[in-house]
Amino acid sequence: MSTPPPALPVLDLARVDAGPHSAELFRRDLLTATHEVGFFHLVGHGVPTDVVDGLFTTARRFFDLPQEEKDAIAMTHSPHFRGYTRTGGELTEGRVDWREQIDIAAERPAVRDDGAPAFMRLEGPNQWPASLPELRTVVADWEARCTAVAMRLLRQSALALGGPANLFDTAFAARPSTLIKLVTYPGTAEHDGQGVGAHKDPGVLTLLMVERGKAGLQVRHQDRWLDVPAHPDAFVVNIGELLEFATGGYLTATTHRVVAPPVGQTRMSVPFFFNPALDSVMPTITPPGSAGSEVTQDPANVISGRFGDNLLKARLRAHPDVARRHHADLLEEDGSFPAPRVRSIGPGWRVGSMTDAPTPRTSAPHTATDSVDLAGYRVRRIGYGAMQLPGPGVMGPPKDHDQAIAVLRRAVDAGVNHIDTAQFYGPDVANALIREALHPYPDDLALVSKVGARRDADGAWTPAQRPEQLREDVEANLRALGTDRLAAVNLRLHGGDERMPDQHVDLADQLAEMVALRDEGLIAGIGISTATLAQVQQAVEQAGIVTVQNAYSLVARDDEDVLELCARHGITYAPYFPLGSAFPQMPKVVDAPVVRRIAGDLDATPAQVGLAWLLAHSPVVLLIPGTSSLAHLEENLAVADLQLTPDQVAELDAVAPRP
Repeated sequence: MSTPPPALPVLDLARVDAGPHSAELFRRDLLTATHEVGFFHLVGHGVPTDVVDGLFTTARRFFDLPQEEKDAIAMTHSPHFRGYTRTGGELTEGRVDWREQIDIAAERPAVRDDGAPAFMRLEGPNQWPASLPELRTVVADWEARCTAVAMRLLRQSALALGGPANLFDTAFAARPSTLIKLVTYPGTAEHDGQGVGAHKDPGVLTLLMVERGKAGLQVRHQDRWLDVPAHPDAFVVNIGELLEFATGGYLTATTHRVVAPPVGQTRMSVPFFFNPALDSVMPTITPPGSAGSEVTQDPANVISGRFGDNLLKARLRAHPDVARRHHADLLEEDGSFPAPRVRSIGPGWRVGSMTDAPTPRTSAPHTATDSVDLAGYRVRRIGYGAMQLPGPGVMGPPKDHDQAIAVLRRAVDAGVNHIDTAQFYGPDVANALIREALHPYPDDLALVSKVGARRDADGAWTPAQRPEQLREDVEANLRALGTDRLAAVNLRLHGGDERMPDQHVDLADQLAEMVALRDEGLIAGIGISTATLAQVQQAVEQAGIVTVQNAYSLVARDDEDVLELCARHGITYAPYFPLGSAFPQMPKVVDAPVVRRIAGDLDATPAQVGLAWLLAHSPVVLLIPGTSSLAHLEENLAVADLQLTPDQVAELDAVAPRP
């Protein structure tokens, strides 16, 4: 008796929110499914049934349009591979796929740079049918919902693999390469049955929604084809080749295909492809217990760590008509795609790198010219803190409005691309000044804010820790700054106040709300501030935080264990009070004799030496010194050029922290 074919695993994403134990069990099941099968059904994803129904209703209206209207937005008109393809107009492994479709990717302007890599030609505008304007709205909503689901899955996968939740964030946060296909498979007796031929997806994650009651998808598992039955309103999720590559072959990119329906029937589906930025290098990880795993490389289809290379290759091969019309310079003389250059993974490769050449290890001191990753933004290690922009006591308008504007503009002109702010600075003052000075913002400017506190009528700081308050304050920051997304938001924690029992909120509940805001795309990353080691550890595990803001300086190093944890996880650490406490009678870095002596030797100020030591002390330190003075700003920026010798660093390390 033959063994019955196995069924795809069914995973419930809602288990992640049902408590730490339930979330851990979900991650265990996720790891098993993606390691052993590479495919699974996903329920509990939070996308309402009426949204799914509306998507298919709109897709059906598109395919019902007159042929000439669909042909008007044919993919052959687009060098970016966007638009409509007639049945039989796409190839897999050189054979015709029997499906009709429209391809809609991330809506961006075309890249006008002759020196850009060839894969940047894939970025550009979509084509939309003039007589169906609602298609654009429906697809944009679907993209946002699927992006949130896919990002949650990717972070849970990172945790399951033994890494931090934000392991893969840097490749995705700024410009993820999303692609949505609306596909219909017509039944016919004249075709060989290939709806879409056997293949692996070239990217990271695919979320497929299939019309209810429709089968046809088959997955290659244990040397046979496994039929995937319809599972109402569940996503079919599969791993792509780039995620297999990033895990050294531990996760499985599985071959799959679609069999065309019989005569008289149709099958409609909407695959969503969630992939990193075209020019990003996918972080790598070696999961525990993965010895013996290896990537299954096809010599005719070698995988690159840079996603744009893989996607361009796939698009040129699938749509040779578009390739010949718009990209003939990329093809061989016979019109074929160039043979791939084999890339090996050998000694010198390390976690977090997928480049053609090994990355040498170095013990050279870190300097202020380094940059660090912050929620997908590459930011310089000297940023700017906006707390000093309002009036005295961080209340009211600035003493000199024009100088405040000038300071902000000079900072950005000098290369600062990370500004730390908060709606409670003023309140409502710092953000308004930032918007006036800098809006519209440079593409690479990371705006980071804080929530968890408010100011009362007397200017006193009061906690605002309830989840609904956190959401309200994130939205207030977005409105005040005039942006639809913040690079990161720090959750500022408070000790218990017996006079405000409603503010005794469990940290898990606060982090859950921050995760929801991130999943909705309102913030790219989560941080935590004024937190203990245990609280930071919890935030790493539950929320995949990307930054920490705690008090730390040469003379106040109680937070060393938190800083070490951040370094292990690649989390940035932005110290406040970097020169010692601002309160009278508290120790100051600038008063330390060794600091003053070294400053004299370097023709620098004691404050510059104190900041330079922080940068040399840990590669994850990110400075956010604040000022409302142009002269002081220039002094802070000059720290980038201040080089401490190893002996000077050792002398400063020996300074005894003071209570």
